[in-house]
Amino acid sequence: MSSTEVINDLEEMVQQMTKQSGIDKYTIDIEGKTDCADGYLGDILFFSVTEMGDKRSYFVLKTCKRNKIFREVLCAEAVYARELCLYSNIFPTLESFLKEKFMDGFLDFVPKARFTYNIPYRESIILENLKHQDFRLCQRSSTLNLEHIKLVFETYGKWHGLTMAYRDQCPEKFATLTKNWVDTKVLLWKKFGIYDDFKREFLVTIEMFKDCGRNDLVNIYRKLEPHIDSLLSNTGKDDDILCIIHGDCWVNNYMFRYEQLENAKPCEVRFLDFQMALVDSPVLDLSSFFYNVADKNSLNNLDYLLTIYHESLSKTMKNLGSNQEKIFSMSDLKQHWKKYGFYAVLALAVYMKVQLCDPDEAPDFIELIENGQSFDGTFAFESRNMERIRERIKERYIHFGELLKFKKL
Repeated sequence: MSSTEVINDLEEMVQQMTKQSGIDKYTIDIEGKTDCADGYLGDILFFSVTEMGDKRSYFVLKTCKRNKIFREVLCAEAVYARELCLYSNIFPTLESFLKEKFMDGFLDFVPKARFTYNIPYRESIILENLKHQDFRLCQRSSTLNLEHIKLVFETYGKWHGLTMAYRDQCPEKFATLTKNWVDTKVLLWKKFGIYDDFKREFLVTIEMFKDCGRNDLVNIYRKLEPHIDSLLSNTGKDDDILCIIHGDCWVNNYMFRYEQLENAKPCEVRFLDFQMALVDSPVLDLSSFFYNVADKNSLNNLDYLLTIYHESLSKTMKNLGSNQEKIFSMSDLKQHWKKYGFYAVLALAVYMKVQLCDPDEAPDFIELIENGQSFDGTFAFESRNMERIRERIKERYIHFGELLKFKKL
Protein backbone atom coordinates (compact mmCIF):
# COMPACT_ATOMS: atom_id res chain seq x y z
CA MET A 1 0.00 0.00 0.00
CA SER A 2 1.24 3.47 -0.86
CA SER A 3 0.94 5.71 2.19
CA THR A 4 0.57 8.71 -0.11
CA GLU A 5 -2.29 7.01 -1.94
CA VAL A 6 -4.17 6.26 1.28
CA ILE A 7 -3.59 9.75 2.69
CA ASN A 8 -4.89 11.27 -0.54
CA ASP A 9 -8.00 9.08 -0.32
CA LEU A 10 -8.43 10.01 3.33
CA GLU A 11 -8.28 13.71 2.53
CA GLU A 12 -10.88 13.28 -0.21
CA MET A 13 -13.19 11.29 2.08
CA VAL A 14 -12.87 13.78 4.94
CA GLN A 15 -13.64 16.60 2.54
CA GLN A 16 -16.88 14.88 1.52
CA MET A 17 -17.70 13.90 5.11
CA THR A 18 -17.21 17.42 6.49
CA LYS A 19 -19.11 18.95 3.58
CA GLN A 20 -22.13 16.82 4.54
CA SER A 21 -21.88 18.34 8.03
CA GLY A 22 -21.49 21.91 6.77
CA ILE A 23 -17.85 22.18 7.83
CA ASP A 24 -15.49 23.86 5.38
CA LYS A 25 -12.41 24.69 7.46
CA TYR A 26 -10.55 21.96 9.33
CA THR A 27 -7.21 20.20 9.77
CA ILE A 28 -6.45 16.46 9.71
CA ASP A 29 -3.92 14.79 12.02
CA ILE A 30 -2.80 11.17 11.52
CA GLU A 31 -2.37 9.54 14.93
CA GLY A 32 -1.38 5.94 14.24
CA LYS A 33 -2.06 2.66 12.46
CA THR A 34 -2.25 -1.08 13.12
CA ASP A 35 0.33 -3.73 12.24
CA CYS A 36 0.08 -7.24 10.78
CA ALA A 37 -0.11 -8.89 14.23
CA ASP A 38 -3.50 -7.28 14.83
CA GLY A 39 -5.06 -9.65 12.29
CA TYR A 40 -6.95 -7.23 10.06
CA LEU A 41 -7.66 -7.87 6.37
CA GLY A 42 -7.28 -4.20 5.48
CA ASP A 43 -5.38 -1.21 6.77
CA ILE A 44 -6.42 0.85 9.78
CA LEU A 45 -5.53 4.50 10.31
CA PHE A 46 -6.40 6.55 13.39
CA PHE A 47 -6.88 10.25 12.75
CA SER A 48 -8.56 13.37 14.08
CA VAL A 49 -10.31 16.31 12.46
CA THR A 50 -10.07 19.71 14.14
CA GLU A 51 -12.58 22.36 13.11
CA MET A 52 -12.06 26.09 13.31
CA GLY A 53 -12.74 26.91 16.94
CA ASP A 54 -10.67 23.91 18.06
CA LYS A 55 -13.48 21.33 18.17
CA ARG A 56 -11.68 18.03 17.67
CA SER A 57 -13.26 14.72 16.63
CA TYR A 58 -11.54 11.34 16.50
CA PHE A 59 -12.03 8.71 13.81
CA VAL A 60 -10.82 5.38 12.45
CA LEU A 61 -10.32 4.73 8.74
CA LYS A 62 -10.74 1.11 7.65
CA THR A 63 -9.47 0.89 4.09
CA CYS A 64 -8.85 -1.95 1.67
CA LYS A 65 -5.58 -3.40 0.50
CA ARG A 66 -4.64 -1.92 -2.88
CA ASN A 67 -2.30 -4.69 -4.05
CA LYS A 68 -3.96 -6.58 -6.93
CA ILE A 69 -2.60 -10.03 -6.02
CA PHE A 70 -3.48 -9.52 -2.38
CA ARG A 71 -7.04 -8.57 -3.35
CA GLU A 72 -7.40 -11.69 -5.47
CA VAL A 73 -6.15 -13.92 -2.66
CA LEU A 74 -8.34 -12.13 -0.11
CA CYS A 75 -11.45 -12.36 -2.31
CA ALA A 76 -11.51 -8.61 -1.69
CA GLU A 77 -14.66 -7.73 -3.59
CA ALA A 78 -16.72 -10.08 -1.42
CA VAL A 79 -14.93 -9.37 1.87
CA TYR A 80 -14.91 -5.57 1.71
CA ALA A 81 -18.35 -5.44 0.10
CA ARG A 82 -19.84 -7.40 3.01
CA GLU A 83 -18.88 -4.86 5.67
CA LEU A 84 -19.86 -1.96 3.41
CA CYS A 85 -23.24 -3.65 2.92
CA LEU A 86 -23.72 -3.87 6.68
CA TYR A 87 -22.91 -0.20 7.26
CA SER A 88 -24.59 1.18 4.12
CA ASN A 89 -27.72 -1.01 3.98
CA ILE A 90 -28.26 -3.46 6.84
CA PHE A 91 -27.71 -1.20 9.85
CA PRO A 92 -29.74 1.74 8.45
CA THR A 93 -32.59 -0.64 7.55
CA LEU A 94 -32.58 -2.13 11.04
CA GLU A 95 -32.47 1.36 12.57
CA SER A 96 -35.62 2.25 10.62
CA PHE A 97 -37.26 -1.01 11.75
CA LEU A 98 -36.38 -0.19 15.37
CA LYS A 99 -37.73 3.33 15.01
CA GLU A 100 -41.07 1.91 13.86
CA LYS A 101 -41.09 -0.15 17.06
CA PHE A 102 -40.16 2.91 19.21
CA MET A 103 -36.80 1.32 20.06
CA ASP A 104 -34.44 4.06 18.84
CA GLY A 105 -30.86 3.67 20.05
CA PHE A 106 -31.12 -0.11 20.47
CA LEU A 107 -28.31 -0.77 17.98
CA ASP A 108 -25.72 0.92 20.19
CA PHE A 109 -23.31 -2.02 20.23
CA VAL A 110 -22.08 -1.27 16.69
CA PRO A 111 -19.62 1.59 16.06
CA LYS A 112 -21.22 4.44 14.14
CA ALA A 113 -20.07 4.91 10.56
CA ARG A 114 -19.45 8.53 9.57
CA PHE A 115 -18.68 7.85 5.92
CA THR A 116 -18.57 4.91 3.49
CA TYR A 117 -16.65 4.79 0.22
CA ASN A 118 -17.54 1.98 -2.18
CA ILE A 119 -15.14 2.41 -5.09
CA PRO A 120 -13.09 -0.61 -6.30
CA TYR A 121 -9.54 -0.61 -4.95
CA ARG A 122 -10.48 2.21 -2.56
CA GLU A 123 -13.24 0.62 -0.44
CA SER A 124 -13.25 2.36 2.93
CA ILE A 125 -15.29 3.15 6.03
CA ILE A 126 -14.74 6.01 8.46
CA LEU A 127 -15.91 5.05 11.96
CA GLU A 128 -16.03 6.81 15.30
CA ASN A 129 -12.89 6.16 17.36
CA LEU A 130 -14.10 4.21 20.37
CA LYS A 131 -10.84 4.65 22.26
CA HIS A 132 -11.81 8.27 22.83
CA GLN A 133 -15.06 7.05 24.42
CA ASP A 134 -13.05 4.96 26.91
CA PHE A 135 -13.51 1.65 25.08
CA ARG A 136 -10.50 -0.59 24.88
CA LEU A 137 -9.36 -3.89 23.44
CA CYS A 138 -8.41 -6.77 25.69
CA GLN A 139 -4.95 -8.27 25.52
CA ARG A 140 -4.78 -10.49 22.44
CA SER A 141 -3.42 -13.53 24.28
CA SER A 142 -5.70 -13.31 27.32
CA THR A 143 -8.84 -15.21 28.18
CA LEU A 144 -11.89 -13.26 29.36
CA ASN A 145 -13.69 -13.64 32.67
CA LEU A 146 -17.35 -14.49 33.19
CA GLU A 147 -18.46 -10.84 33.31
CA HIS A 148 -17.06 -10.20 29.83
CA ILE A 149 -18.55 -13.39 28.38
CA LYS A 150 -21.92 -12.67 29.98
CA LEU A 151 -22.05 -9.16 28.49
CA VAL A 152 -21.16 -10.40 25.01
CA PHE A 153 -23.72 -13.25 25.16
CA GLU A 154 -26.37 -10.79 26.30
CA THR A 155 -25.48 -8.42 23.46
CA TYR A 156 -25.50 -11.22 20.89
CA GLY A 157 -29.01 -11.96 22.15
CA LYS A 158 -29.96 -8.41 21.12
CA TRP A 159 -28.23 -8.61 17.73
CA HIS A 160 -29.52 -12.05 16.80
CA GLY A 161 -32.99 -11.28 18.18
CA LEU A 162 -33.17 -8.09 16.12
CA THR A 163 -32.21 -9.74 12.83
CA MET A 164 -34.43 -12.78 13.52
CA ALA A 165 -37.39 -10.49 14.17
CA TYR A 166 -36.74 -8.48 11.02
CA ARG A 167 -36.45 -11.68 8.98
CA ASP A 168 -39.66 -12.97 10.59
CA GLN A 169 -41.70 -9.83 9.89
CA CYS A 170 -40.09 -8.61 6.65
CA PRO A 171 -38.94 -11.82 4.92
CA GLU A 172 -38.89 -10.43 1.38
CA LYS A 173 -36.93 -7.32 2.37
CA PHE A 174 -34.53 -9.45 4.41
CA ALA A 175 -33.97 -11.77 1.45
CA THR A 176 -33.28 -8.79 -0.82
CA LEU A 177 -30.79 -7.26 1.61
CA THR A 178 -28.81 -10.49 1.91
CA LYS A 179 -29.27 -11.75 -1.65
CA ASN A 180 -26.28 -13.53 -3.18
CA TRP A 181 -24.26 -13.40 0.03
CA VAL A 182 -21.46 -15.93 -0.18
CA ASP A 183 -19.67 -17.24 2.90
CA THR A 184 -16.62 -14.96 2.90
CA LYS A 185 -14.98 -16.95 5.68
CA VAL A 186 -15.15 -20.15 3.62
CA LEU A 187 -13.66 -18.31 0.63
CA LEU A 188 -10.73 -17.05 2.68
CA TRP A 189 -10.10 -20.26 4.57
CA LYS A 190 -9.96 -22.24 1.35
CA LYS A 191 -7.46 -19.75 -0.10
CA PHE A 192 -5.24 -20.12 2.97
CA GLY A 193 -5.54 -23.91 3.13
CA ILE A 194 -6.94 -23.54 6.62
CA TYR A 195 -9.17 -26.63 6.49
CA ASP A 196 -6.00 -28.72 6.35
CA ASP A 197 -4.83 -26.91 9.50
CA PHE A 198 -8.11 -27.82 11.22
CA LYS A 199 -7.77 -31.49 10.35
CA ARG A 200 -4.08 -31.62 11.26
CA GLU A 201 -4.68 -30.06 14.68
CA PHE A 202 -7.68 -32.35 15.20
CA LEU A 203 -5.40 -35.38 14.77
CA VAL A 204 -2.73 -33.87 17.03
CA THR A 205 -5.34 -33.37 19.75
CA ILE A 206 -6.60 -36.94 19.37
CA GLU A 207 -3.03 -38.15 19.93
CA MET A 208 -2.77 -35.95 23.03
CA PHE A 209 -5.90 -37.61 24.41
CA LYS A 210 -4.43 -41.05 23.70
CA ASP A 211 -1.23 -40.11 25.52
CA CYS A 212 -3.08 -38.97 28.63
CA GLY A 213 -5.47 -41.93 28.70
CA ARG A 214 -8.63 -40.07 27.64
CA ASN A 215 -9.88 -42.83 25.34
CA ASP A 216 -13.43 -41.73 26.12
CA LEU A 217 -12.76 -38.46 24.27
CA VAL A 218 -10.86 -40.25 21.51
CA ASN A 219 -13.98 -42.33 20.84
CA ILE A 220 -16.27 -39.29 20.85
CA TYR A 221 -14.14 -37.38 18.37
CA ARG A 222 -13.53 -40.39 16.14
CA LYS A 223 -17.32 -40.55 15.70
CA LEU A 224 -17.34 -36.88 14.69
CA GLU A 225 -14.40 -37.20 12.30
CA PRO A 226 -16.43 -38.39 9.25
CA HIS A 227 -18.60 -35.28 9.53
CA ILE A 228 -15.77 -32.74 9.43
CA ASP A 229 -15.90 -32.10 5.68
CA SER A 230 -19.66 -31.53 5.56
CA LEU A 231 -19.51 -29.28 8.61
CA LEU A 232 -16.71 -27.16 7.15
CA SER A 233 -18.35 -26.93 3.73
CA ASN A 234 -21.42 -25.40 5.37
CA THR A 235 -23.86 -27.92 3.92
CA GLY A 236 -27.08 -29.57 5.03
CA LYS A 237 -28.50 -27.05 7.48
CA ASP A 238 -30.93 -24.74 5.66
CA ASP A 239 -33.48 -24.99 8.48
CA ASP A 240 -30.90 -23.65 10.94
CA ILE A 241 -30.08 -20.48 9.00
CA LEU A 242 -31.91 -17.95 11.14
CA CYS A 243 -30.19 -14.57 11.45
CA ILE A 244 -27.28 -12.36 10.43
CA ILE A 245 -24.27 -13.45 12.41
CA HIS A 246 -21.19 -11.39 13.26
CA GLY A 247 -19.00 -14.12 11.83
CA ASP A 248 -15.45 -13.39 13.05
CA CYS A 249 -15.42 -13.80 16.82
CA TRP A 250 -11.84 -13.44 17.97
CA VAL A 251 -10.72 -11.25 20.84
CA ASN A 252 -9.65 -8.22 18.75
CA ASN A 253 -13.18 -7.80 17.39
CA TYR A 254 -14.62 -6.60 20.71
CA MET A 255 -14.01 -3.39 22.63
CA PHE A 256 -15.17 -2.95 26.21
CA ARG A 257 -15.85 0.05 28.41
CA TYR A 258 -15.50 -0.06 32.20
CA GLU A 259 -16.97 2.20 34.86
CA GLN A 260 -13.54 2.09 36.48
CA LEU A 261 -10.45 1.08 34.52
CA GLU A 262 -9.22 -1.22 37.27
CA ASN A 263 -12.62 -2.94 37.40
CA ALA A 264 -12.81 -6.42 35.86
CA LYS A 265 -16.51 -5.93 35.07
CA PRO A 266 -17.28 -4.20 31.75
CA CYS A 267 -20.42 -2.10 31.39
CA GLU A 268 -20.58 -1.86 27.58
CA VAL A 269 -19.27 -3.71 24.54
CA ARG A 270 -18.92 -2.82 20.87
CA PHE A 271 -18.68 -5.40 18.07
CA LEU A 272 -16.05 -4.71 15.41
CA ASP A 273 -15.42 -6.02 11.90
CA PHE A 274 -18.36 -7.40 9.92
CA GLN A 275 -16.43 -8.67 6.89
CA MET A 276 -17.45 -12.26 7.70
CA ALA A 277 -21.10 -11.49 8.47
CA LEU A 278 -23.47 -14.12 7.10
CA VAL A 279 -26.99 -15.47 7.42
CA ASP A 280 -26.50 -18.60 9.51
CA SER A 281 -27.00 -20.27 12.90
CA PRO A 282 -26.53 -17.90 15.87
CA VAL A 283 -24.53 -20.58 17.64
CA LEU A 284 -21.68 -20.04 15.18
CA ASP A 285 -21.14 -16.67 16.87
CA LEU A 286 -21.72 -17.89 20.42
CA SER A 287 -19.58 -21.02 20.29
CA SER A 288 -16.74 -19.35 18.40
CA PHE A 289 -16.53 -16.44 20.84
CA PHE A 290 -16.90 -18.78 23.83
CA TYR A 291 -14.20 -21.24 22.84
CA ASN A 292 -11.83 -18.55 21.57
CA VAL A 293 -11.76 -16.44 24.74
CA ALA A 294 -13.48 -18.06 27.75
CA ASP A 295 -11.48 -18.57 30.94
CA LYS A 296 -11.89 -21.74 33.04
CA ASN A 297 -14.66 -20.31 35.20
CA SER A 298 -16.62 -19.29 32.10
CA LEU A 299 -16.15 -22.74 30.57
CA ASN A 300 -17.77 -24.16 33.70
CA ASN A 301 -20.78 -21.84 33.38
CA LEU A 302 -22.05 -22.52 29.87
CA ASP A 303 -25.62 -23.32 30.99
CA TYR A 304 -25.81 -20.00 32.83
CA LEU A 305 -24.45 -18.13 29.80
CA LEU A 306 -26.91 -19.79 27.42
CA THR A 307 -29.73 -18.76 29.77
CA ILE A 308 -28.46 -15.16 29.75
CA TYR A 309 -28.29 -15.22 25.96
CA HIS A 310 -31.73 -16.72 25.45
CA GLU A 311 -33.38 -14.35 27.92
CA SER A 312 -31.88 -11.41 26.02
CA LEU A 313 -32.94 -12.90 22.67
CA SER A 314 -36.47 -13.58 23.93
CA LYS A 315 -36.89 -10.10 25.39
CA THR A 316 -35.67 -8.49 22.17
CA MET A 317 -37.92 -10.53 19.90
CA LYS A 318 -40.95 -10.07 22.16
CA ASN A 319 -40.44 -6.29 22.25
CA LEU A 320 -40.18 -6.29 18.46
CA GLY A 321 -43.36 -8.35 18.05
CA SER A 322 -42.02 -11.83 17.18
CA ASN A 323 -42.47 -15.17 18.97
CA GLN A 324 -39.02 -16.52 19.83
CA GLU A 325 -40.39 -19.90 20.93
CA LYS A 326 -41.55 -20.62 17.40
CA ILE A 327 -38.31 -19.38 15.84
CA PHE A 328 -35.51 -20.29 18.28
CA SER A 329 -36.44 -21.88 21.59
CA MET A 330 -34.01 -22.80 24.37
CA SER A 331 -34.21 -26.39 23.17
CA ASP A 332 -33.27 -25.24 19.66
CA LEU A 333 -30.32 -23.31 21.07
CA LYS A 334 -28.95 -26.40 22.81
CA GLN A 335 -29.44 -28.55 19.71
CA HIS A 336 -27.56 -25.99 17.62
CA TRP A 337 -24.70 -26.03 20.12
CA LYS A 338 -24.40 -29.80 19.77
CA LYS A 339 -24.39 -29.46 15.97
CA TYR A 340 -22.17 -26.43 15.45
CA GLY A 341 -20.03 -26.19 18.56
CA PHE A 342 -17.64 -28.64 16.90
CA TYR A 343 -17.06 -26.10 14.11
CA ALA A 344 -15.79 -23.60 16.69
CA VAL A 345 -13.58 -26.25 18.28
CA LEU A 346 -12.00 -27.14 14.92
CA ALA A 347 -11.39 -23.46 14.16
CA LEU A 348 -9.29 -23.14 17.32
CA ALA A 349 -6.40 -24.46 15.21
CA VAL A 350 -6.14 -21.00 13.66
CA TYR A 351 -7.72 -18.67 16.22
CA MET A 352 -5.50 -19.88 19.07
CA LYS A 353 -2.40 -19.56 16.93
CA VAL A 354 -3.32 -16.00 15.92
CA GLN A 355 -4.13 -15.04 19.50
CA LEU A 356 -1.13 -16.65 21.19
CA CYS A 357 1.71 -16.30 18.67
CA ASP A 358 4.37 -13.65 19.20
CA PRO A 359 3.88 -10.47 17.12
CA ASP A 360 6.90 -11.19 14.91
CA GLU A 361 5.44 -14.62 14.01
CA ALA A 362 2.17 -13.29 12.59
CA PRO A 363 1.91 -13.74 8.81
CA ASP A 364 2.82 -10.63 6.81
CA PHE A 365 0.68 -11.02 3.69
CA ILE A 366 2.37 -8.24 1.72
CA GLU A 367 5.78 -9.79 2.36
CA LEU A 368 4.49 -13.14 1.12
CA ILE A 369 3.31 -11.49 -2.09
CA GLU A 370 6.57 -9.61 -2.61
CA ASN A 371 8.51 -12.87 -2.17
CA GLY A 372 6.21 -14.72 -4.57
CA GLN A 373 5.15 -17.21 -1.89
CA SER A 374 1.88 -19.12 -1.85
CA PHE A 375 -0.79 -18.25 0.70
CA ASP A 376 -1.67 -21.93 1.04
CA GLY A 377 -0.53 -23.03 4.49
CA THR A 378 -0.05 -19.48 5.77
CA PHE A 379 -1.22 -20.48 9.25
CA ALA A 380 0.64 -23.80 9.39
CA PHE A 381 3.68 -22.17 11.02
CA GLU A 382 5.08 -23.55 14.27
CA SER A 383 4.90 -20.82 16.89
CA ARG A 384 7.36 -20.57 19.77
CA ASN A 385 4.26 -20.90 21.94
CA MET A 386 2.92 -24.17 20.47
CA GLU A 387 2.82 -25.90 23.86
CA ARG A 388 0.61 -23.16 25.29
CA ILE A 389 -1.49 -23.05 22.12
CA ARG A 390 -2.12 -26.79 22.15
CA GLU A 391 -2.92 -26.86 25.85
CA ARG A 392 -5.59 -24.22 25.35
CA ILE A 393 -6.98 -26.08 22.32
CA LYS A 394 -7.00 -29.33 24.30
CA GLU A 395 -8.88 -27.67 27.17
CA ARG A 396 -11.67 -26.64 24.78
CA TYR A 397 -11.79 -30.04 23.08
CA ILE A 398 -12.25 -31.56 26.53
CA HIS A 399 -15.08 -29.15 27.30
CA PHE A 400 -17.03 -29.87 24.12
CA GLY A 401 -16.31 -33.60 24.25
CA GLU A 402 -17.59 -33.87 27.81
CA LEU A 403 -20.74 -31.94 26.89
CA LEU A 404 -21.47 -34.69 24.38
CA LYS A 405 -20.32 -37.54 26.64
CA PHE A 406 -22.38 -36.54 29.64
CA LYS A 407 -25.26 -35.10 27.60
CA LYS A 408 -24.97 -31.81 29.50
CA LEU A 409 -26.99 -29.96 26.87
